[in-house]
Amino acid sequence: MQESNNAGPSKVNNTSFWESEKMEYQNAISSRNQKMKDLSWIQPNFIRDPIFRIKCIIRLMQERDSDVEYTDAMLQCLNMSVKELDSSLKYLLEVTELNGHKY
Repeated sequence: MQESNNAGPSKVNNTSFWESEKMEYQNAISSRNQKMKDLSWIQPNFIRDPIFRIKCIIRLMQERDSDVEYTDAMLQCLNMSVKELDSSLKYLLEVTELNGHKY
C-alpha cells in the first residue's frame, strides 16, 4: 500500500502564500517604524526651534522700551519664525501620511 503524500503542491503553495503575507506585514511594520523615527527627529528640530525663537523675541520685546526700528526688526524675526513653523507643520502632516491614511 502506498502512503499518501500530504506535502503536495497545495500545501507548498499555501506555505509560500503565508510566507509572502508575513513578509509584506513585516515590511509594512518596518516602514511605519521608520516613519515614527522620522517624526521623532522632526519634532525637536523643526518645531521647537521656531517656537524657542518666538519666545525669546517676545521676552526681548517685553524687556526693551518701545523703539520703532527695534520693534520692526523683531516683528520681521517673528514673521520668519511663524513661516518656518507653518512650513514645518505642513511637512509633518505630509510625513505622517502612511498609505493614504493620516495618523
